[in-house]
Amino acid sequence: MKIRIPLATKFAGWLLLNLLVLGLGAAGFVAAQFRGGFDSLLAGSAGRRVEALALAATTELRARPRAEWDSALEKLSASYGAPISAYQCSGALLAGASYDLPVSVETELGKIGRAPTERRNPPPPKKPPRPPEKSARDMFGDRQRRDPPFDSPPNNRPGAEKQIPGLPRRDPSSGPPPNEDSRDSFDQSAQIPDPQRWPKFLLHGSSPNAYWIGIRVPVPDASRPSPMALLIRCTSLAQGGLLLETKPLIIAGAAAVIVSILIWLPFVLALTWQLRRVTAATAQVARGDFDVRLPVKRRDELGELASSVNTMAGQLDRFAHGQKRFMGDVAHELTSPIARMQTALAILEESGLDRDPTSYYASLREELDEMSRLVAELLEFSKAAMQREIRLGPVALAQLVTDVIHREGGGAQVETDVPETLTASAEPKLLARALGNVVRNAVRYAGHAGPILISAVARPGHVEIMVTDTGPGVPPESLPRLFDAFYRPDAARTREAGGAGLGLAIVKTCVEACGGAVAARNRSSRGLQVIMALRRSEPALPQG
Repeated sequence: MKIRIPLATKFAGWLLLNLLVLGLGAAGFVAAQFRGGFDSLLAGSAGRRVEALALAATTELRARPRAEWDSALEKLSASYGAPISAYQCSGALLAGASYDLPVSVETELGKIGRAPTERRNPPPPKKPPRPPEKSARDMFGDRQRRDPPFDSPPNNRPGAEKQIPGLPRRDPSSGPPPNEDSRDSFDQSAQIPDPQRWPKFLLHGSSPNAYWIGIRVPVPDASRPSPMALLIRCTSLAQGGLLLETKPLIIAGAAAVIVSILIWLPFVLALTWQLRRVTAATAQVARGDFDVRLPVKRRDELGELASSVNTMAGQLDRFAHGQKRFMGDVAHELTSPIARMQTALAILEESGLDRDPTSYYASLREELDEMSRLVAELLEFSKAAMQREIRLGPVALAQLVTDVIHREGGGAQVETDVPETLTASAEPKLLARALGNVVRNAVRYAGHAGPILISAVARPGHVEIMVTDTGPGVPPESLPRLFDAFYRPDAARTREAGGAGLGLAIVKTCVEACGGAVAARNRSSRGLQVIMALRRSEPALPQG
């Protein structure tokens, strides 16, 4: 069993696949930027950009006096596209724009002020090379060199405090050495440490809505009691290109567009290809080529459309051939009485008045009556086929059957089995004409064989009207064409026996005009049964 997959489901599936691929790509991009968390954003390329900015600010501030720090930070802020301020790690402003710092930012400033300036993830220490083997003299000499005399300078004695280059020698009597926080207070000429060792943080504040980047910098200032930090305020992650670079975002957006095109392209191409085939097939049908057929491989609306086009082409093909056959049958039926009339007139002309022309006059009248009946049936068939605006309503079947039997019974034995309250949705005149033609055929061909039964029964959603006779029936191969115009199944049903083959064609036209269907079948015992199915209707309420 083939499963039908609607186009809406296919569209939803392709859209879900597209969103899934884009979501995975976005997740990978965010993971590459954040590396597992919001705080770890500074551990990647964003951290290196912040360190470069801090190094540039440190170099600039170290080269300027304190009075010029505001202008220096203003130029750096304009260059990097983000405002930069210098704060003490205690929260006091030193230079740059002033802000009402959130509590979380002040807390983080205090943390980086107390943090040691260690390198993040320092590389493992290299194993020192093995010293070469020495002689006893060398070892003795080394020991002498390794144990300095007591009169050597204190800085060279074991356990003595080492002198840092660039800083004045500390007097031991001046008190204990400075704490860890004073390590940033070095000479202007001292070398700037590696920026990767500078503690930093990234926070998001909701009041105001901003991202705060803080980094401790080694800028000497004798007047400050605590270490110094640069504070950068960004209103978005993309401001200044510090946290997120726009170039990767543009590349990611272009990649998303390309991936979407690659995902949707096969689906759209298959869709348009099928539509082009259907368009070409309908164009062939419009040109009169009804033999065109489309392969029905899809199990969606386009597959149903292709199947409908095939059905339409087949129906039009049958209609075209039926019209040609209909015109040929009409010409044949009209030619026969005309030829006989011409023959009778020729005999009259040759015989003159010496012979009695009464028999020829009677033959002419018979042929004219037959032509009149044929033309009347043709007109009735055309009127039934040309019905366009038909008003359907509830029709009481019991009364309609009674009227039809009174008009078409012809003295035959006709029995009925129709409930009094049963109604059908139809146009009364068309339904009466259809039922009358069926009863007339039954009386004509099977009225002598036994009773004719007209019955009606209610089915779920529709009503069936059945006319059953006990005649000889029709050959099984003739049943599919029994309702075609001018079709007569056997020699027993010839024009001489009555009828031109339009009665059941009129029945089919009238029933289909009422929105129903008609069929015929041979009974298992004997006889023919014609079944007319119509939509069920509730009986009309009485007026007043």
